[in-house]
Amino acid sequence: MRRFFLFAGVLAIATGTLKAQKEQMVDSVLLHEVATYAPYKKYQAGAKVESIPVEQIEIGVSGALDQLLMQFTPIYLKANAGGLSTIRIRGTAADHTSVNFGGININSLTLGQSDFSRIPVYLFDGIDLQYGSSSAVNGSGAIGGSVYLGLSSEWTDGSRVKATVSEGSFGEQLYGAKVYVGNGKFESVTRFYYHMLRNDFPFTRPSDGKEFNQEDAMIENVGLIQELNYKFNISSIRKNGGVQRFGWNMIGTRCRL
Repeated sequence: MRRFFLFAGVLAIATGTLKAQKEQMVDSVLLHEVATYAPYKKYQAGAKVESIPVEQIEIGVSGALDQLLMQFTPIYLKANAGGLSTIRIRGTAADHTSVNFGGININSLTLGQSDFSRIPVYLFDGIDLQYGSSSAVNGSGAIGGSVYLGLSSEWTDGSRVKATVSEGSFGEQLYGAKVYVGNGKFESVTRFYYHMLRNDFPFTRPSDGKEFNQEDAMIENVGLIQELNYKFNISSIRKNGGVQRFGWNMIGTRCRL
């Protein structure tokens, strides 16, 4: 009899607990998934986001993104003999860092990573770095960090052209131009570049001491970005101190080894 009352008491307590849990679930509200489109710094208070100064970007404008990051940031980039350069932030793998342009992750869909030696600094006006897994709010998998490539609108009234020419050792050449056409409300910006590196450097063969020139190592890259920007309401922009615009970007690159 004693065992019966003990068993009945345990059963009553368990039933009451389940009933209490069920009553708590009545107050729960199912929230559907939402997507927020806004500047990545606005809703990430406390996140560590660093912007590379314009002066440093101008110094590395003739090179690739890997050279700029290795020269001015503590980030480690791993390069191999084939020219592939991948990023490592806080010990994570290359596919744990997203590279974003215009809110779109431009990492390879098959490899999940980018070759930073193929991203030209010349085509972009701003480069931001975000460390840590907080950058995953902009896309899944970015637990190491994110790299943001940005463009700035100058709302040109008229037309102007910026051009650059650079030459280096072993047949390195860079030709680039930025063409701005607008009327203060509408702006078209065309950016293109051509980079070529012969890589015909001399080396000595250790086995017999003979000297040779490196062959079949030439690199040729061509890139283009076309922007079309339009201001919808100039009065509200002046009143609110902000910018309201519609933009269309097209980017294309071609490389040959």
